[in-house]
Amino acid sequence: MVEHTLLASGRLRFVLVLNLSRFLDFSPASETKNQSPTQTREQFNHLRGSPAFLAALRNWKPGIPFVRDLGQDRIEEEGYRLRVFRSRLRETQFLPTYRLEWSTGLLEQLREACPDLPELAHAWTVRIRFTPYGLAVVLLERELKNRSLVEWTEEVLEMQRERCLVEDMAPSEQQVQWLIARWALVRFLETVGWELKVSGGHQPCCLRFQKSFKTERPLRLDRYVLHLFDTLQGPQGEVSPYDLKTAYKQVLAGLMEGSILIENHQKRFPTYPPVPPCLEDVSSWEEELCVVTGEAGLVYTPLAHRGIVFFSGMHGRPTESYLDYWEAVVRGFEHVVAFRAETERAQRRTVELLGKIPHLTQRVNDGHIGRSDEAEIASLAGGLSDIFDTLPEQRSMEISAIFFRADAARRKFEILMERLDVPQILGQLNTNVEQLSYFLEYYNDMRLQWQSQRINTLAWRVGVVVLFMASTSFLNDGFQVYDRWNQAIGPVSVRHWTLLTFGFLVFLLVLVWIQNVRIWRKK
Repeated sequence: MVEHTLLASGRLRFVLVLNLSRFLDFSPASETKNQSPTQTREQFNHLRGSPAFLAALRNWKPGIPFVRDLGQDRIEEEGYRLRVFRSRLRETQFLPTYRLEWSTGLLEQLREACPDLPELAHAWTVRIRFTPYGLAVVLLERELKNRSLVEWTEEVLEMQRERCLVEDMAPSEQQVQWLIARWALVRFLETVGWELKVSGGHQPCCLRFQKSFKTERPLRLDRYVLHLFDTLQGPQGEVSPYDLKTAYKQVLAGLMEGSILIENHQKRFPTYPPVPPCLEDVSSWEEELCVVTGEAGLVYTPLAHRGIVFFSGMHGRPTESYLDYWEAVVRGFEHVVAFRAETERAQRRTVELLGKIPHLTQRVNDGHIGRSDEAEIASLAGGLSDIFDTLPEQRSMEISAIFFRADAARRKFEILMERLDVPQILGQLNTNVEQLSYFLEYYNDMRLQWQSQRINTLAWRVGVVVLFMASTSFLNDGFQVYDRWNQAIGPVSVRHWTLLTFGFLVFLLVLVWIQNVRIWRKK
């Protein structure tokens, strides 16, 4: 089988996206003069994407065993110089990357979480970075040499290892990759004192994270696999990128899908149609290969190790510039994956808010709005406001030219976003936001009508009181006229006086009836 004869050397990288809000501590805190109020999830959602939150994440300085990855900083700088990134992307979206330095003490701590893991954990390079929207991105990278593509895929599927049983993790998350990612993130939070101080904004606050972590909701939001090949050897020697995507399309499809079939005690890739879907090469040259799908990406650039490349945007150090260019492209892939996770989170949030609309609409139509309903509508409006805080930037991200510059690089990111269904997710997000806005507008219109009815009712009651007071004054004046009339021209008959009084009362009743009819029609 061909997949056993192709030997690859390079790096296997996992991009794991976790929800940082699942680590927040919502227990009551002791109130002291210098302590900020206890945070809530609504407060955290309100801080997402704000300049104050971004500044706090930039100033988050972890301690040992984490160090800032200066190599990643250089890649981002070179990506801007080589016209892969625009300055807006670096200034508003990129945050520092921190690398975990393995030590014997750390391996002992990890042994407590999973006894069979420490022998393998130090082979992974662990990096952590955060997004402006409150997501944690954990990068696991391992160097592999002369591995068959089946063995390479086994590393992705963790077929040679047993799952580590951890009591406070869901079975779907009890995998080596996710276990290391969650453990590393907890160690990071421990080094920063389990808190994040946000000093900007209207009110400074301190977000606290729980030390004993348990949750029933999933932590992981997304996972993306990156196959970074340096060399690929076949039975006849080196396999070129062109041969890999033409003569070995079936093998390439199995690698990208990450599936292994065991038949007669032999492992092989499944058989695919003659033209496997989603295997379009998005690279610019025949001497390189870049394939992206919704779950994995492949970068194969043998030219970087045997030739010198000159292209637009570079200034000296041509070989390193070519390597830096592709490292910057991979950095852009990681950003797009985290961006997709954020759009999915926002879309799920709008679905949760839309689930409240039918009940609230019925209450609004009936006019029976209590304090609990008003509080629920206020919470819905607050959630929509938080989404609006980040929605403009997310809509801008859909236009690749705003954040990426070179046409060759933009095309790669555009296709990746299509494979990840980012345009469809943003479209659904925009539709949900519009529906939520329509409901809030409808509620505001109804509330104005209710206020108008209350004002009309109050005015009618005041008018009745004023009319009653005027009628008494009128009667008093009438009695005075009656007395003067008697003195001047003689007594008025009782019959005439009765008709006059009766006519005045009928006039008052007609006015009250007209006012009631007007109020009834408005209701």
